[in-house]
Amino acid sequence: MVGAPATWLATEMDADDILFGFVDLGFGSSKLGSFALAELESIRLPFGLGIERAILFEGEYPLSVYAEAARCAGSLVLV
Repeated sequence: MVGAPATWLATEMDADDILFGFVDLGFGSSKLGSFALAELESIRLPFGLGIERAILFEGEYPLSVYAEAARCAGSLVLV
C-alpha cells in the first residue's frame, strides 16, 4: 500500500480556500467538516506522490448518503 485509503469529498469552497465536505481518512472515523485546500496540496506520500484529484467525479447522492454509508461500513472506501 502506497498511502492511506483516505477520501475527501468537497462540496463547497470559500474565498480563503477552506473546503467543506466529507472526510474519511480510512481509520473508521469519518465526518463532515472543514479542511484547507493548502493542507491537501502539501501532503506528500512515499515516492514524492501527492493526493490524487478526481476532477471528473460527480456524486450520485447527497453528501449525507455518503456519510451514512461510511458510518455503517466503517469507511467510505469499503462502500
